[in-house]
Amino acid sequence: MYKKISVMLLTTTLVACGGEGSGASSTKIVSYPEAVNVAFENLEGDVIEIGDNLKGTYSFVSNTTPEEMDGSDLYWEIDGSSVYKGSTYRIPMDNNLVGLEIRFCVKPINRGNRAEGSKTCSTSLPIESKYVPQTPKVSIPNAATNNTVGSPLDVWVLDSSDYDTRVQWYRNEKAIQGITQQQYWLTRDDEGHQISVCAFDKKTNIKLACSAKTNAIQPRTGERPDVDITALPTKIEVGQSLYLDYDYSDRDSDKEDKSRVSFGWYLNDKKIATTRSLSLSESMAGNRVKGCVTAYAQTGLPKNSIETCTATGTVWAIKGSIPRAMNAGIEGVRFGGHKLTGVYKYYDLNNDPESDSRYEWSVIKNNVATTVSSDRTYTLQVSDEGKGNKIRFCVTPVNAKEQGNTECVTENIAWFEGHGQLIEGGVITPHLSGYPDFKLSYWMSASKMITSAMELDFTDNKVKPVSVDKLAPSFNNLYPVSLCISLDEEIQNSDDICREVKSNVKLTAGMIFDNSDKTRVAMNYKREVKVTVSGKKYRIRRPYTWEEFKELNMDKDPGFSSAEPSIIRDASNVVKGLKMTPKQANDFCLRTYGAPGVISSAINFSDGVIPGGRHQWPIYLTTQQFVTKEPDGKYVVDSNEYVPAKMDSKYAFACLAVAE
Repeated sequence: MYKKISVMLLTTTLVACGGEGSGASSTKIVSYPEAVNVAFENLEGDVIEIGDNLKGTYSFVSNTTPEEMDGSDLYWEIDGSSVYKGSTYRIPMDNNLVGLEIRFCVKPINRGNRAEGSKTCSTSLPIESKYVPQTPKVSIPNAATNNTVGSPLDVWVLDSSDYDTRVQWYRNEKAIQGITQQQYWLTRDDEGHQISVCAFDKKTNIKLACSAKTNAIQPRTGERPDVDITALPTKIEVGQSLYLDYDYSDRDSDKEDKSRVSFGWYLNDKKIATTRSLSLSESMAGNRVKGCVTAYAQTGLPKNSIETCTATGTVWAIKGSIPRAMNAGIEGVRFGGHKLTGVYKYYDLNNDPESDSRYEWSVIKNNVATTVSSDRTYTLQVSDEGKGNKIRFCVTPVNAKEQGNTECVTENIAWFEGHGQLIEGGVITPHLSGYPDFKLSYWMSASKMITSAMELDFTDNKVKPVSVDKLAPSFNNLYPVSLCISLDEEIQNSDDICREVKSNVKLTAGMIFDNSDKTRVAMNYKREVKVTVSGKKYRIRRPYTWEEFKELNMDKDPGFSSAEPSIIRDASNVVKGLKMTPKQANDFCLRTYGAPGVISSAINFSDGVIPGGRHQWPIYLTTQQFVTKEPDGKYVVDSNEYVPAKMDSKYAFACLAVAE
């Protein structure tokens, strides 16, 4: 690249002189036109380069003809040779012109009388090669660390050329007016926005390159906003409309974000409204009311003020008003089998005593309310439980003179759902609603083979998610599991509350084991396993249960109508196995699972499937007498070639299929 030369464009003025002679000079009227102040300018910069657009200028002088009669010849010369006529000229993009000199010339001619003056030219200037700025690397080296309001950002412009650059800072890709210095201090206006910086060539004002954008600028931590709230009226009465007024202040001078201000009204410490004003109805009489404000700052941290509240005031009724039941509530544990008590505060401004107030309890299922009691107490039934079900208590206050308005309170009946999968690798996460405060929690299985609590959590009101692999599958597989809570610090005592994990849309892979109640689901651990025997891959199906058999409607098939449930040792539970004759078992496996059918003696023996509990199948299923198949198609008992199976007897069995 040629070194760039900045020059000042000069003008040349020629003045016509009088005739020869000596003595005192005298002014003579010029009869020939003149071109004075002849010069030219580069419309694209100070340095003359190939490709630049030039414009010539001059003044036409004539004492005999007005200026508008100018008919001068205008032309451009490069190294003394005329190259173009006219007042403007674009130098060709020809590197052969580099180093030559160019000038603008005028031959003054009077268009009126065709008188010609002397040729006048501007100063000659050299032509240089075209200036093409290189692309530098622009970065903000401290963008990762200085990303908080009040921090400085620096810019690095790295290049190997000799041209000059300037920088411009941007906020969300829009130029920050007047910010062109090498270091920029982040302001409140930058909070939440991205900052970048670009380098420009000073000569051409071309944008050369930009840095990457920073992450969103973080607010600066300072003082929390303050709220000074106006007190409520001294006397608060039914029919009034209360209004929350406040003053905002911030020691860091952060402005208020009025769009986020939060209002709250509390009646007996229970939030009832989030509006700025509150109309007081008759039902509020005798209750305590207060209003609260939380203000927010536009910038800085913390954003919000502390919730600031008025002093609590009592809502007074109008003299002669009817009796009221205030602060209605429900006391007790909201589970089936537990007694609930309706509570309220009787109030009458005329001091008339309460007599024969009326009560009503309703259970709400699917938004349909059913009256269940008219007593002050009600014992919840297990059938009242269910997702989304509620219990409502209503009281109508009555005295000897009149009755008041009915007041009701509605609460959720306790329920929980388990979300996850009831298979190997699954995790069950509990979701509780309406539960009382409790001291500890644990999981239990319905199996009688293991009765100890699992996954204990001694943290108040907390339940651990449970891994199915940790629920002792060898003992508990095919049984439902329950979540239990203890209201005291004792485990597995009579007042603990346990509820089964029931079927729901977010619980998958469980097994329905009780066709009389399909909401009940059991652990379905390793329903199928894959094994490799002698280099061949197989699928082995856990022995079918009686309920699985019926769920397939195979019990209605004449070919399997004689099938019967297994007699198992754990007779107190409902899970039962499936028994068939050898041929029925093989046909059943071929139809439901695939070939070769009943598990072969060799694979059963080498895999150790039955018995042994290798795959954590229920012990009571794998310790039955099983039928297996020999290579010649004969059926034997428990892989023993010396104990042939009786073809009219019924046995437990497992199915085998070739894995694809």
